[in-house]
This record gives sequence, structure tokens and C-alpha cells, in this order.
Amino acid sequence: MQTKRRREGGKGLALVVDDEDSIRLLLTELLSAAGYRCVDAADADGAFDALEDLGIVGERLDLAILDIMLPGITGAELGLKLREMYPGLPIVAVTAHLGAWDREDLADLGFDATVRKPLDFSEFLRACSRAARERKQEAQPHLSVV
Repeated sequence: MQTKRRREGGKGLALVVDDEDSIRLLLTELLSAAGYRCVDAADADGAFDALEDLGIVGERLDLAILDIMLPGITGAELGLKLREMYPGLPIVAVTAHLGAWDREDLADLGFDATVRKPLDFSEFLRACSRAARERKQEAQPHLSVV
């Protein structure tokens, strides 16, 4: 089942992909309250459909929250595809199965942060903010003094 919700927010657009309806709703509510406009989906195909419906495939996305254990294309695979489409995109993994993937493996795949389920809301929001801030700093031109 795919759900697409759009909520307004000033921090930009966040994509939330989780196959658990209650978790997906919770994540979109947390991000919306933090100032993001959210679109969500239950799986990778739904995520690409949602981005296509918004007309932003490969254009503008400000944050991605991905469950690692998605049906079909995994969250790790989805993260790799999103990294190709949006090179500077902050990507946060959420998972109840951290043993299957350690944080270093996910970092090597391009994930900026990993948060374990059940979620600590403050930890989740800090991880999202940190990932967005670090990606933004990487994108800033560096001036050198001569």
C-alpha cells in the first residue's frame, strides 16, 4: 500500500519511505513539525512514483528517510539510486535490524546517519538536522586566502 501526503514546510522537501504505515505517518508528522514538506511511500516503487507525481525526479529533494528493510528494492538499494539522482542529498537510515547492516556499511553506501527503531524522537530529529547541515556545508564553496 502506498500513501502520498504533502505537507507544507520551510526547510524543504523530505521523502519518507517505510513499509510500516504507523512508522511512516509518525516520521512525516515529526518532520512536518520540524518544518519539512513531506511526501511518503511504502516502498521504492512508490517513492519514485511520488517524486514523479511531484515533477521533481532528479531535481530538488532536501532530505530522504529510508527504512533499510523495505520489500522488493531494499532501502540500501534505494539509497544508492537516490544518491545517483541527488548527489548532495542527506539520507538517513531507520532500521530495527541494525545487526544486518552496521553503521559503517550504511555510511559506505552514502547514508549520512542511521537511527534505530524503536525511534527516540529527539535522536531522530538531531540525526536529520546533522545530516542536512553537514551536506549543506559540503556544498558550500571554500574560499582560500592568498
